[in-house]
Amino acid sequence: MVEVESKPWFEIVENMDNDDYRAYPAISKSDLDKINRSIAHWKAPNSSPTPEMKEGSAFHCYVLEPWHFKNRYKEAPKLTKNSAAETKWFGAIENKGFLPITKDQLSRFECMADNLWSHPKASRLLKPLNPESVEVSYFWETEVYIKDSLRSGSFHTIKSKCRVDHTNAYENVLIDLKTTQDGSKNNFPMSVAKYRYHVQAAWYREGFFRTHEVEEYPEFAFICVEKKAPFNVSVLTLGERSLAQGSLEAKADIAEYAFWLNEPEDQRVEGYSVDIQEIELPNWAFKEN
Repeated sequence: MVEVESKPWFEIVENMDNDDYRAYPAISKSDLDKINRSIAHWKAPNSSPTPEMKEGSAFHCYVLEPWHFKNRYKEAPKLTKNSAAETKWFGAIENKGFLPITKDQLSRFECMADNLWSHPKASRLLKPLNPESVEVSYFWETEVYIKDSLRSGSFHTIKSKCRVDHTNAYENVLIDLKTTQDGSKNNFPMSVAKYRYHVQAAWYREGFFRTHEVEEYPEFAFICVEKKAPFNVSVLTLGERSLAQGSLEAKADIAEYAFWLNEPEDQRVEGYSVDIQEIELPNWAFKEN
């Protein structure tokens, strides 16, 4: 039997450096995603961010932290690829603590941001932007009770964390800014399922609820900005059924982690199951006669 609940301890940190947040020993949504695959995936070293991830981070900074953007990013001049001049320029800006960004990226960012700020609902939800409302880190404790037929029950207190793009305190809404290929109502749900954004929504709502003296969970909205022309913008929220599924999966992942901690070290399984497992085709692969 596994039961999951939260404890009273919590902490809210504004203006926390992103590297410090990542290094803080607590379970984040990205940790839940890895645990969902296997403990081995969770323990494996982090892979380097992809170009798409780097561009997404840059756009986040461009929109949400414009006061930091010029201090973090430097426009790259037109250089011959793999040339001595390119090596020298990138080395110079790296030594000064800058990240490179191309003129094409900046041009697209401008178009994306123009559409974002001209969208009546999205722009309203993102205001006011300030260091107290952007990239706020929440920390809390989740307590998992494990009981089985072989050993008496035991409690495991697990530190948990999340980092919210923007918090609109006036409307009690947590905002997650997404750059995407398709932000339409019909197709974005496929990205939600693929990247477990429903787990993210549930986890962030839980983090906010546990770190604030509130009686109700906040709303959660995705502001989607498409990366290619016409750079459409949409504001999407998840239905209660999807949020409930996200919460269920988050609790199952935490329980899996706690169950692994509860096992004697010589009996822990970090990869996939050591048993033979029967599988079935996904539902969409079955054809009707």
